[in-house]
Amino acid sequence: MARGIRSQATKYAYVVGALPVEIAAEVGDLIDHVPEAEPYDKIKRAVIQRSSVLDERRLHQLLTSCELGDKRPSQLLRHMKHLAGSYKVDDALLKQMWFQRLPQNVTQILSVSGTSVNLNDLTDMADKMMEIYPDSQRLNVLQTSSRD
Repeated sequence: MARGIRSQATKYAYVVGALPVEIAAEVGDLIDHVPEAEPYDKIKRAVIQRSSVLDERRLHQLLTSCELGDKRPSQLLRHMKHLAGSYKVDDALLKQMWFQRLPQNVTQILSVSGTSVNLNDLTDMADKMMEIYPDSQRLNVLQTSSRD
Protein backbone atom coordinates (compact mmCIF):
# COMPACT_ATOMS: atom_id res chain seq x y z
CA MET A 1 0.00 0.00 0.00
CA ALA A 2 1.27 3.47 -0.81
CA ARG A 3 2.76 5.39 2.08
CA GLY A 4 0.96 8.39 3.46
CA ILE A 5 -2.56 7.28 2.59
CA ARG A 6 -4.79 8.29 5.45
CA SER A 7 -8.23 7.99 3.92
CA GLN A 8 -10.11 4.94 5.20
CA ALA A 9 -11.98 4.72 1.89
CA THR A 10 -8.78 4.72 -0.20
CA LYS A 11 -7.11 2.11 2.01
CA TYR A 12 -10.28 0.02 1.83
CA ALA A 13 -10.28 0.20 -1.98
CA TYR A 14 -6.63 -0.92 -2.14
CA VAL A 15 -7.26 -3.85 0.19
CA VAL A 16 -10.39 -5.03 -1.62
CA GLY A 17 -8.55 -4.89 -4.94
CA ALA A 18 -5.70 -7.01 -3.60
CA LEU A 19 -7.67 -9.71 -1.76
CA PRO A 20 -7.33 -13.31 -2.97
CA VAL A 21 -10.65 -14.74 -4.20
CA GLU A 22 -10.96 -17.14 -1.25
CA ILE A 23 -10.57 -14.34 1.31
CA ALA A 24 -12.81 -11.97 -0.67
CA ALA A 25 -15.56 -14.58 -0.49
CA GLU A 26 -15.19 -14.69 3.30
CA VAL A 27 -15.60 -10.92 3.64
CA GLY A 28 -18.13 -10.56 0.83
CA ASP A 29 -20.64 -8.92 3.14
CA LEU A 30 -18.19 -6.04 3.73
CA ILE A 31 -17.46 -5.80 0.02
CA ASP A 32 -21.12 -5.81 -1.04
CA HIS A 33 -22.08 -3.28 1.63
CA VAL A 34 -19.17 -0.93 2.27
CA PRO A 35 -19.23 0.20 5.92
CA GLU A 36 -19.78 3.94 6.19
CA ALA A 37 -17.61 4.37 9.28
CA GLU A 38 -14.01 3.09 9.27
CA PRO A 39 -14.33 0.75 6.25
CA TYR A 40 -10.61 -0.07 6.18
CA ASP A 41 -10.41 -0.92 9.88
CA LYS A 42 -13.51 -3.10 9.67
CA ILE A 43 -12.37 -5.08 6.64
CA LYS A 44 -8.90 -5.47 8.15
CA ARG A 45 -10.35 -6.97 11.35
CA ALA A 46 -12.70 -9.21 9.36
CA VAL A 47 -9.91 -10.52 7.11
CA ILE A 48 -7.72 -11.38 10.09
CA GLN A 49 -10.52 -13.02 12.06
CA ARG A 50 -12.17 -14.91 9.22
CA SER A 51 -8.98 -16.09 7.53
CA SER A 52 -7.77 -17.63 10.79
CA VAL A 53 -11.04 -19.60 10.93
CA LEU A 54 -10.40 -20.74 7.33
CA ASP A 55 -6.90 -21.92 8.27
CA GLU A 56 -8.27 -23.87 11.23
CA ARG A 57 -10.90 -25.51 9.02
CA ARG A 58 -8.31 -26.49 6.41
CA LEU A 59 -5.97 -27.92 9.06
CA HIS A 60 -8.83 -29.95 10.53
CA GLN A 61 -9.67 -31.27 7.06
CA LEU A 62 -6.01 -32.16 6.49
CA LEU A 63 -5.87 -34.11 9.73
CA THR A 64 -9.22 -35.87 9.50
CA SER A 65 -10.86 -36.15 6.11
CA CYS A 66 -8.32 -35.76 3.32
CA GLU A 67 -8.43 -38.90 1.13
CA LEU A 68 -6.89 -40.13 -2.11
CA GLY A 69 -10.24 -40.89 -3.74
CA ASP A 70 -9.84 -40.66 -7.52
CA LYS A 71 -6.87 -38.29 -7.31
CA ARG A 72 -3.34 -39.14 -8.31
CA PRO A 73 -0.91 -39.34 -5.37
CA SER A 74 0.79 -36.13 -6.52
CA GLN A 75 -2.58 -34.34 -6.59
CA LEU A 76 -3.30 -35.59 -3.09
CA LEU A 77 0.02 -34.23 -1.82
CA ARG A 78 -0.59 -30.83 -3.45
CA HIS A 79 -4.05 -30.76 -1.90
CA MET A 80 -2.60 -31.62 1.50
CA LYS A 81 0.00 -28.85 1.17
CA HIS A 82 -2.78 -26.42 0.27
CA LEU A 83 -4.79 -27.50 3.30
CA ALA A 84 -1.74 -27.01 5.51
CA GLY A 85 -1.86 -23.38 4.38
CA SER A 86 0.04 -21.03 6.62
CA TYR A 87 0.80 -23.76 9.15
CA LYS A 88 4.38 -24.94 8.92
CA VAL A 89 3.89 -28.69 8.60
CA ASP A 90 7.16 -30.61 8.74
CA ASP A 91 7.89 -32.55 5.53
CA ALA A 92 8.38 -35.76 7.50
CA LEU A 93 4.94 -35.39 9.09
CA LEU A 94 3.36 -34.49 5.76
CA LYS A 95 5.04 -37.52 4.16
CA GLN A 96 3.71 -39.79 6.91
CA MET A 97 0.16 -38.44 6.57
CA TRP A 98 0.39 -38.78 2.78
CA PHE A 99 1.66 -42.38 3.06
CA GLN A 100 -1.31 -43.29 5.29
CA ARG A 101 -3.70 -42.24 2.54
CA LEU A 102 -2.10 -44.31 -0.23
CA PRO A 103 -2.98 -47.92 -1.10
CA GLN A 104 -1.03 -50.44 0.94
CA ASN A 105 0.82 -52.00 -2.01
CA VAL A 106 2.07 -48.56 -3.10
CA THR A 107 3.33 -47.66 0.38
CA GLN A 108 5.08 -51.01 0.69
CA ILE A 109 7.01 -50.41 -2.51
CA LEU A 110 7.77 -46.78 -1.67
CA SER A 111 9.01 -47.67 1.81
CA VAL A 112 11.89 -49.60 0.23
CA SER A 113 13.29 -46.29 -1.03
CA GLY A 114 14.12 -45.26 2.53
CA THR A 115 14.72 -41.68 3.57
CA SER A 116 17.16 -40.80 0.79
CA VAL A 117 14.41 -40.04 -1.77
CA ASN A 118 12.73 -36.65 -1.50
CA LEU A 119 8.98 -36.29 -1.31
CA ASN A 120 8.56 -34.97 -4.87
CA ASP A 121 10.37 -37.99 -6.29
CA LEU A 122 8.21 -40.28 -4.16
CA THR A 123 5.06 -38.68 -5.58
CA ASP A 124 6.33 -39.23 -9.12
CA MET A 125 6.99 -42.87 -8.31
CA ALA A 126 3.57 -43.27 -6.68
CA ASP A 127 1.86 -41.70 -9.71
CA LYS A 128 3.63 -44.17 -12.01
CA MET A 129 2.66 -47.11 -9.80
CA MET A 130 -0.97 -46.02 -9.83
CA GLU A 131 -0.82 -45.81 -13.65
CA ILE A 132 0.63 -49.31 -13.88
CA TYR A 133 -1.74 -50.77 -11.26
CA PRO A 134 -4.91 -48.64 -11.57
CA ASP A 135 -6.96 -51.19 -9.63
CA SER A 136 -4.70 -50.95 -6.58
CA GLN A 137 -7.07 -48.52 -4.88
CA ARG A 138 -9.98 -50.89 -5.27
CA LEU A 139 -7.87 -53.85 -4.14
CA ASN A 140 -6.72 -51.94 -1.09
CA VAL A 141 -10.32 -51.19 -0.09
CA LEU A 142 -11.27 -54.85 -0.53
CA GLN A 143 -8.30 -56.02 1.55
CA THR A 144 -9.09 -53.55 4.31
CA SER A 145 -12.78 -54.46 4.46
CA SER A 146 -12.06 -58.20 4.43
CA ARG A 147 -9.86 -57.82 7.52
CA ASP A 148 -12.74 -56.31 9.53
